Amino acid sequence: MFLSTPQIVAQRIEGQAPVSTFLAVSALVSAALALAAFYTFGTLTGPVLVFAAIVMIATYGLIQNYPHPVLGLCNVVTLLRAAMVAFLIGAVLVPGVSVWVVFGLAVAAFALDGIDGWLARRAGLVSDFGARFDMETDAGLGAVISLWLLASGTTGPEILLLGFMRYAFLSASFIWPALQAPLPGVPTEGDLRGSNHGSDRFDLSTHAAGVCAARHSVRRAAAELVLPR
Repeated sequence: MFLSTPQIVAQRIEGQAPVSTFLAVSALVSAALALAAFYTFGTLTGPVLVFAAIVMIATYGLIQNYPHPVLGLCNVVTLLRAAMVAFLIGAVLVPGVSVWVVFGLAVAAFALDGIDGWLARRAGLVSDFGARFDMETDAGLGAVISLWLLASGTTGPEILLLGFMRYAFLSASFIWPALQAPLPGVPTEGDLRGSNHGSDRFDLSTHAAGVCAARHSVRRAAAELVLPR
């Protein structure tokens, strides 16, 4: 009997407890995200659609590259960070959002960075999937914050050079495959979580973008506090 692609995917999901757990947790997080986005921005479309795309891509990676029998708290933490990134999309799309909302979510997302890796090592759940999921969440956070800084008029277009540096590097690697090779002597999130992914070697740029963007956020928040509108 021939099975369709959706049936094959459904069977693989049913046979993998981590995938089922991931989808269940994603549904709960999505519901909370929708409520928070609607309350804060008056719309939930942008954040929910972005989070749905993240979950779809992450689920595919989980099916293909996750070797452990349980999902683990480490990947739940990364999923929560990804939801924060999706939430911040609303601040980019809806003008006039309080800088403190953006600042608070950005600080929380940065504060949780590294905790997922520590949890993975502690529980023996280190994986290529976890390292990649963590790294791409970092990259997305830097990109979204840079977009918000540009949209809010805090900085000029130059901030995009930092926020989108990883994506520019990935694009260039398709033209020059040599860029996909590991960079010697550069520690990355993948190394810290026990992964040897060569494409993880440019993760430091996302942290640089995040630090720069966070510093601009602090300055703007302080300015609004001292000089209220």
